[in-house]
Amino acid sequence: MATYKEIHGVNIQHRDADPTAVEGDVWYNSSTSKLRMYASVGAWASGPNANETGQQRATFGTSTSAVSAGGDPSPLLSQAETYDGSSWSNIADLNTGGRIRTAAGTAAAAIVFLGNPPQAGYDNTELWNGSSWTEVNDLGTARYGAAGAGTSTAGLAFGGFTWPPSSTKNETEEFDGTNWTEQNNLNTQRHTHAGAGTQTAALCISGGDAGEDERVTNVESYNGTSWTEINDVNTARGRRGACGNVSGTSAIFAAGYTGSQSALAEQYDGTSWTEVGDLSTARRWTSGAGNDGTNSLVVGGYDGSSNLNTTEVWTFSASVETIAFD
Repeated sequence: MATYKEIHGVNIQHRDADPTAVEGDVWYNSSTSKLRMYASVGAWASGPNANETGQQRATFGTSTSAVSAGGDPSPLLSQAETYDGSSWSNIADLNTGGRIRTAAGTAAAAIVFLGNPPQAGYDNTELWNGSSWTEVNDLGTARYGAAGAGTSTAGLAFGGFTWPPSSTKNETEEFDGTNWTEQNNLNTQRHTHAGAGTQTAALCISGGDAGEDERVTNVESYNGTSWTEINDVNTARGRRGACGNVSGTSAIFAAGYTGSQSALAEQYDGTSWTEVGDLSTARRWTSGAGNDGTNSLVVGGYDGSSNLNTTEVWTFSASVETIAFD
């Protein structure tokens, strides 16, 4: 637990151990009597290209073991492929192709749900068992551009959009491996936002509000019962930025749309968002997966003129330095 004390006129965190930190964090380690900082936390590097070129895909898993499925261009992609940390391989197709779909789970067990074909919205859910897809019970509210979190037996869907008629959603539904159940709504309706975490510790991040060009910085945290507004991201982004994590206390939120496609990336440390290194390619309508807020994978998207099959990987590499002071 951190406390704050003044050192040379500046409030500095006092901790009894080095924390999980983001670039630029400074703290005093009371156990070692050292003033310390994270001088560098990581960087983006190009990963191997996916087999399919497209945007608005559903991606799930980790930065070294992931699946990416569905998407755009037309005809709507039903193709799916798996990533093993070094290359992509095609796997069994989805039963129902679609774009702006949502996913939760691991490369071995997951659900892909919602989406649009290309208007209105699906209520469809497909279960992935590591080798094939099976259609299971539908959601209560059909929509697309929602976000998800959790696993194949404890999933979460929240927000989204339907058209026609035009309607932005704040509905939340939980999946127990068989059925979807309505839960408490988001405080702020939104679509094409990012989501991450588990069914009992999830993040709902930024996104569009009413129209495509009305974006919010708002972030909400889910505790398994209700949503609470927490600290905002620094830059509002819609049209599906990528987010990689497996907890509600750390995340990387990358790319998206700010009025044009974005290369921005922000890291969440459980309290606040900090801008970190930009992607090499600005993109929107991308998707992502990640181990936590320290290792993330961004897949495909749209760069303003072309659909992409390029990937980028964020790898945490902390450099902890001791600061000398009198």
